[in-house]
Amino acid sequence: MSAPTLLISGGSGAIGQAFVAVAGKRWPGARLICLVRSEKAAETIRCAAGPQTRIEPLIADLTDPVSMATAGSHLGQLGSVLGVHAAADVSWERSADEMADLNVNGSLLFLELLRQVSDAPRLVYLSTAYTQVEDWTYRNGYEITKANAERRIAQEARDIPVSTFACSLVVGDSRNGQIGRYNGIYPILKFLADYAPPFLVGKRSAKLDIVPVDWVCSELAVLCEEQFEQAPARNVIAASGVDTRISFERIVRIGEDQIAKFDSKLGLPRAQAVPVVKSRQWAFLKRCLHAWEPPEVTLSDFRYFERLLQVYGTYAENDKVRDPVGISCAAPDPENFLPIVVDRWLEDHAPRLEKRRRKIHRVQVDG
Repeated sequence: MSAPTLLISGGSGAIGQAFVAVAGKRWPGARLICLVRSEKAAETIRCAAGPQTRIEPLIADLTDPVSMATAGSHLGQLGSVLGVHAAADVSWERSADEMADLNVNGSLLFLELLRQVSDAPRLVYLSTAYTQVEDWTYRNGYEITKANAERRIAQEARDIPVSTFACSLVVGDSRNGQIGRYNGIYPILKFLADYAPPFLVGKRSAKLDIVPVDWVCSELAVLCEEQFEQAPARNVIAASGVDTRISFERIVRIGEDQIAKFDSKLGLPRAQAVPVVKSRQWAFLKRCLHAWEPPEVTLSDFRYFERLLQVYGTYAENDKVRDPVGISCAAPDPENFLPIVVDRWLEDHAPRLEKRRRKIHRVQVDG
């Protein structure tokens, strides 16, 4: 196989950073053109990929047709190109209207860029296993816009082969916990570590589908290699599956276990376990939140507390997710990699967390 040309969007995101590094190692002669909004984003990709991986940054705005057309003119004709569209707004709390410009219109502009620079383009569109284009009850704007983008791409692609790669909730590398962006379940970890929450909201037995970024990128690379070799386009769902999903409560307990080990190194006692309450209790408990006013907790902290419960409680109540399809090997067991993932997050935030954990324990002791 001759050295491929990849045109990648979202290279500075959680999956994008890891995938560019994988691509540089797997296809050392590949031309890796990374669509970025700024030189800062390009530097983020360079640092993640390492000095052995050469990337070509292409500065353009996925929400601006003129910017994208200008970028295409700058590139000229590239021959056969595989586009990997990983860019997306993943803010679960935003509305579909707020996210549509990037998630839907940006996807179509990326498709047009491929058509502009190549007479033989192919596209791999990254989606989520937590949505689909039909027979689905959408939980937030992210799910709506990812499904809408997939529909529009199918309508507009015409003669361009399009493969969809839908992965579930992505966390850090299964071997070292590393990841470029802390989205998904990480705000829950931050909440547990930064506060002494009176409760979390959700169904304790709700099963979440969590996969490590190294496995995701390995499966994505398999699909891309097939497309380099002109195999038929196909759809992949990179999910862990029903037998490997992990309960919401278990995620919380693993987080608490690793935070307790962090505290122990500081000479602090283990904090009490946080109860997980059902959503029907939320209305009553919400009225009691104003009674929970420990020192050093600001009004903005309270607002963050409520928003987090509302956003993430949705997934702890409705755990519908698609089953894996078309993967080359099973996803690792989260019982094995989640402690590593949590430890890496704690390590990356250690200076700030040390002060925060000491303050939490001091306030609890003082009553």
